[in-house]
Amino acid sequence: MNIMEDWLQAYPKMNLVRCQSDEMAFGAINVLQAAKIGLDKMMVIGWDGSTAGFKYLRNGTMSATAVPSITTMLAQDMLDYAVRVAKGENLSGQVVDMAKKTAACITKENADYYEPLL
Repeated sequence: MNIMEDWLQAYPKMNLVRCQSDEMAFGAINVLQAAKIGLDKMMVIGWDGSTAGFKYLRNGTMSATAVPSITTMLAQDMLDYAVRVAKGENLSGQVVDMAKKTAACITKENADYYEPLL
């Protein structure tokens, strides 16, 4: 919280803060709320897709979180492929490059899709 307070003073034009965890984002959000700065002026992005993070996304307090889970990415791909096969698409011989799938950006708009996968 102290760092966020210092940043607001030092960088008055700052409009985004990306935190190393959702919990750190909550501290930044508390500082922004105390300064009466809303998400329309400052995006706040957490990292870990925590249960509390989803709550903050849904109530419009946090802009986004990221899920750094290869398991979640694999589950997403498997579901996508299952739907495509069920629709009759031939996926024979396709390869999934997991090096490009290391995290998912979760927002209020797609939270319902990702939360059951976690």
